[in-house]
Amino acid sequence: MASSFIWDTQRLRAFNALINLLSLRNGRQLELKCVNQSVPFVNDTYHGIKQRFLDRFAEVISNRRGGEHVACTIMRESGDHVVIWVARNGGFSGKDISFLKEFSAEMRALAARNVDGSASLWNLLLNYYLPRLQDYRGRLLVKVQEHRQTLNLIGNEDFKHSLKLFFDILEQPGGTNEFGRLCCQALQIQDIALAQNLVQTEFKSGSQRQLWKSIGFLARLRRAHRTFLKISRTPLIFRSIKVHPITKNQDEITSIHSPLTLSDTLRLLDIRPSRLNQTTIQRYVSSTCSVEKAQQIFNQRQKQSLQVHAELQIIWHLARTHVPIENVFQYMGCSKRSCFLCKAFLNSFGSIETRGCHGKLYNQWSIP
Repeated sequence: MASSFIWDTQRLRAFNALINLLSLRNGRQLELKCVNQSVPFVNDTYHGIKQRFLDRFAEVISNRRGGEHVACTIMRESGDHVVIWVARNGGFSGKDISFLKEFSAEMRALAARNVDGSASLWNLLLNYYLPRLQDYRGRLLVKVQEHRQTLNLIGNEDFKHSLKLFFDILEQPGGTNEFGRLCCQALQIQDIALAQNLVQTEFKSGSQRQLWKSIGFLARLRRAHRTFLKISRTPLIFRSIKVHPITKNQDEITSIHSPLTLSDTLRLLDIRPSRLNQTTIQRYVSSTCSVEKAQQIFNQRQKQSLQVHAELQIIWHLARTHVPIENVFQYMGCSKRSCFLCKAFLNSFGSIETRGCHGKLYNQWSIP
């Protein structure tokens, strides 16, 4: 594929059937999870700051849990003017659009140095991201007493004190201010110099590792705020920002009429058994499924609604608005690592990088 990729849906029926066939292998986990090693976590070059900005912005836009809220961002620079396109798997509501407009205004004001708008920006982010914070807090509260026992295992007093304060804030009534304090405390814990080493040596159980992961999730918003302030104060980055949300394509194909059977799909690969048998299933479909089970799962997946992921929504928008792919910053911010097919598509389409790939195939994946 190249930037002249032909968006042809005529063969989508066969394409979708092949995806569903592939999804039966290895529980849909087709590759190991990977992080893009060319995108270091700490990188204060202009390029690195822009990458972090796009990832952090995508994380903020994904303000609720669930696949429909996975978000992506990409930008085009012209001097100190920047246009950012944002997409989300499930599209945007009116409230989302209002937030994006307010965010643009806040960033422009910060870049112009008109006011110290750090508190104003923080309040905007906090109120928008509240649904996800409430979800994280609720999950932690279920096991808070078990998590508090972790304090007895920690020898480092600074780490222990910070974690105890985190639990104290967690158990207070969940008002907006308390959520803000919780985010700040979570980032403070993660910023402790020896925290990562302490976690590796002292957090042994699955519950303890999940606690550390949850602290990281709660720290995201404050880390995003810090990144936004940094980029607004960095010379030669940008002074004017416009955010354009990409609306869902109303003509998007959401289901396949007369989907192919498992036998029909195997014939696409020139596999033509007279009848499906266990040998064929184990060799070409799944080593763990019976013939009946493979057909049942395949038929169920063939009936599921299709979804165009945010990564493809962005590429499709650039193509139909005649924005050459080489004219955008060659990095796409993502709220989470890309799926197997999005990674394959982006790798084939051009040189755009992302934060990495989780290696899983989603059988509802489709093109615009």
